[in-house]
Amino acid sequence: MTQPPYNPGPAGGFPPAPSYQQPSEQVPPYQPNPSYGVPGAQPYPEMQSYPGMGVGLTQEKKSPLLGIIALSTVGITGIIWFITSMSFFNAMIRILGPDLDTTYMTDAQTEAIMGPAMVLMLVSLVGIVGLVLSIVATASNKGRGYGIVGIILAVILPVLLFFIAATVAVAQNGL
Repeated sequence: MTQPPYNPGPAGGFPPAPSYQQPSEQVPPYQPNPSYGVPGAQPYPEMQSYPGMGVGLTQEKKSPLLGIIALSTVGITGIIWFITSMSFFNAMIRILGPDLDTTYMTDAQTEAIMGPAMVLMLVSLVGIVGLVLSIVATASNKGRGYGIVGIILAVILPVLLFFIAATVAVAQNGL
């Protein structure tokens, strides 16, 4: 059994394309709309404006109030946190002594420490709210500069103030 030879023909096996015939009559050149350029003529209806439709690409100036509130929240909370942590560390050192042994604490000692500790927790929560407000102000471009400074302060202040308050409390109590 032999296979017949392969003959693809012209153009890879496709039949030849029919030849293109020029039209026998002349086609008139393109004529523009007759009302174009004629005074008083209006080829297209005038565009209607709708309520809420902006004019151009101008953006309205957003108020920086949110960023200012966020930054002031973070700053005020940082100051209150520092003062409260100072009293907390002083109470811890005064009650527990230099070795900070908590095994034999009385109820009165626990209550004396819990007051500043609860205030520290509340102030920390308000500081987190200030951080969230700073992120929202930065993302929504409502006082972006204030929001960025608020984010930076909300991250750096707790760590920095903790070490400062602990160092000052230790130095005040002669440890």
